Amino acid sequence: MHWSAGIEAAVDDAVARATAGIPTVLDIEGQAGFGKTQLARTVAQRVPAGAVVRATAYEDTQSDPLGLLDQLGVETAGLPSNALSASRALGAHLDALAGDSPLVVVLDDLHWADPESLDAVGVLMERMAGDRVLLVAAHRPDGARHARWR
Repeated sequence: MHWSAGIEAAVDDAVARATAGIPTVLDIEGQAGFGKTQLARTVAQRVPAGAVVRATAYEDTQSDPLGLLDQLGVETAGLPSNALSASRALGAHLDALAGDSPLVVVLDDLHWADPESLDAVGVLMERMAGDRVLLVAAHRPDGARHARWR
């Protein structure tokens, strides 16, 4: 799939920033069929020598608290569902995965995500500094709950 020069430039900038140690969010917004998932995969492939973790939200799992964190491999059993506790657990997990390499976190179909997961990711992104993390957030325009970290 071919992307416009503006999209290519935004992807290249996001990858460069994350690789340089600037936590970066790449917000991919589009209607169904736009190619959000494919673009997110393309972004992940462009990060040199980095680890990639992925999670996808589904319409029928919106009521599962911390469902995205479960998919990312975070141990959520017994974890309070408040955003601060969940973001700490997510941060520790991502730190362990990243080591000294850039880390790409792809969150797809966020318009279906549970509020607890969105809050945890939002708090985590607000607190990151100097981490080589690229968060790729793909969603439809009607998903307004994640506006805090867009």
